[in-house]
Amino acid sequence: MSRRLPLSGLLLGLMLGLTPALSVPLAAPRSETDAGTDVDSHTGTPAEPRPDEGPRPGIEIQEIEVKIQQGFYLLEAFIDYRLSQAVLEALHSGVAMVFQVYLQVQPSQARFWQYPILERRLPYQLRYHALASVYELIKPEAAQVLRFATLAAALRALGTLEPMRLVPLAHLDAGQAYELRMEARLDIESLPAPLRPLAYLSQDWSIHQETRRWPLQP
Repeated sequence: MSRRLPLSGLLLGLMLGLTPALSVPLAAPRSETDAGTDVDSHTGTPAEPRPDEGPRPGIEIQEIEVKIQQGFYLLEAFIDYRLSQAVLEALHSGVAMVFQVYLQVQPSQARFWQYPILERRLPYQLRYHALASVYELIKPEAAQVLRFATLAAALRALGTLEPMRLVPLAHLDAGQAYELRMEARLDIESLPAPLRPLAYLSQDWSIHQETRRWPLQP
């Protein structure tokens, strides 16, 4: 009896130039906790956890520290990335995932026509290589490609924002209230064209952290 492939699997197969009859499931990458892990029979990748097995997929800015050092505001942060099963299937099929982190510094009472004092977009690219069974991560602040044996380690590195300078204190007015705005999301526009319509329509691909704000006082 033939098995039906999920819609996302069919689109991925077409995108990668495969037909369902000829497609071969990739070997599931090893994780730090693969003992007793269920595997999806269609894709060979770890199965989607049940609702009671952990938090829902999403992106959450969990830790942030802004301090003054050598005349600059310095930012450190940690973002928790929890990928959905659909995103994991695409990642393990060779599709690179790009996550964008957006930063803004502007007066707390800024008008809509005012330009931010700082506006920065940081792209982070995560890719899985099945033949080598490694995850590759490209971070804008790193000078080389980072490689990891497990998804957990790659996601920890993805979410760790290394200390970065924001704005010099000299550019801010003393006594004026400012705020740092930060958000993070999966960049659907960076996906291969055949996959974008499904990604835009499916909640499984709507992985983001809405804008959060932190006060800055020179």
